[in-house]
Amino acid sequence: MSKIYDVIVLGAGPAGLTAGLYAGRSRLSTLIIEKGQDGGQIAITNEIENYPGQQLEGESGPSLIARMTEQAKKFGCERVSDTIKSVDFSGKTKKLIDAINAAVADAHGDVVCIEYGKKLTYDVTYKVRLVDSKEYGISSPDMLKGFLSGLHAGNFDITNVFIDNLYKTIGQDQAANEAFVDWVAKFAKENNMEITMTISEDPANASEAVKQYL
Repeated sequence: MSKIYDVIVLGAGPAGLTAGLYAGRSRLSTLIIEKGQDGGQIAITNEIENYPGQQLEGESGPSLIARMTEQAKKFGCERVSDTIKSVDFSGKTKKLIDAINAAVADAHGDVVCIEYGKKLTYDVTYKVRLVDSKEYGISSPDMLKGFLSGLHAGNFDITNVFIDNLYKTIGQDQAANEAFVDWVAKFAKENNMEITMTISEDPANASEAVKQYL
């Protein structure tokens, strides 16, 4: 599987299906992985009486789970039937979260994170200013340049800026992106800031112009 998802839910029990439908409704690319039957233990329960959202009379586990499955499907959750053998939480997003929280603890100024979609709200400290690039209509290198310049002009106390999913934010034009990365390096140096960007790409496939900043 080569597709990168915003959210992967392990297990399609009531909690997993709920997580999936909320993520899907938030317009996050979501995958639910379940090796067996949806619902887990509740799927083999003939009658339930105390589950939120159930019908008052005659509700069974399978009927409740069937409705929850349809809800998750309605909001775009994709499905895979497979067994999870291991999970690695050392990926890009985990490293980004750790770096942001560390910056807040160590920095002597303000910390800003520009994210693509609201995904980090519950993972980073409340002291971070989270900015959703979608809400500001940022879709090109020039627009992001202007936004960064405006951030600095409005708050000279900003010392750290994180930009998540750079290519999703400004597009896939390689030449324009290389020029943007060069501009960011100079902008950060001139204004005594640290700017960290994440890119969903194999480092081996990055251009030489970008590799120098990895």
